[in-house]
Amino acid sequence: MLTRRNTVRSIAAAGFGASMSMLGGPRVWAKTPERFPNDPFLNGFYAPVSIESDQPQLRISGELPRELSGTLYRNGPNPQFAPRGPYHWFAGDGMIHAFHIGDGRASYMNRWVRTPKWQVEHDAGEALIGSFGNPRYTDPRFFSLRSTVANTNIVWHADRLMALEEGHAPFLLDPASLKSPPLAVAMRPTAAKRTGPSPHIPRSTRRPAR
Repeated sequence: MLTRRNTVRSIAAAGFGASMSMLGGPRVWAKTPERFPNDPFLNGFYAPVSIESDQPQLRISGELPRELSGTLYRNGPNPQFAPRGPYHWFAGDGMIHAFHIGDGRASYMNRWVRTPKWQVEHDAGEALIGSFGNPRYTDPRFFSLRSTVANTNIVWHADRLMALEEGHAPFLLDPASLKSPPLAVAMRPTAAKRTGPSPHIPRSTRRPAR
């Protein structure tokens, strides 16, 4: 079976003359990260992708129409570290995969969504927050963080690329670099409201509706 992990590995190993990075270079932690547990949602098709990759020119079998132009974005749960306590598939950190097609060429890149949760755990080198913020398994220092994991959907609306997750505000991303601006800066106060991961955008209003 061609899994998500194998797809990313095959892109990296195919010798496209491109670079592969892990957060811009090798990770250096104060301690060795724990191994992922033998959980059905952390193995096989669900196994986390542990690298961030840039492949500016993918090898193409055949020919892409030069008139075909655009970017396909994919979002999904991809935990950065072994979880604290019980794990649920919906609780993994969001990771964006982007395939860009244009002028007969194709490129690929993937990035974790740099949410507040992702950032504090990256800085610590380990998971600090339980699935869905479960206080039993969350470091008490982060009870009030209430961060999105931005792992369910990705939409282009009002000239903005947004990663969505149930119960939190949309998280803005740069469509070219997939960089994540700070949420407080990215979202206007009137727009930073909770939203669902699968909004319907009526043609009449062009405004997302749950």
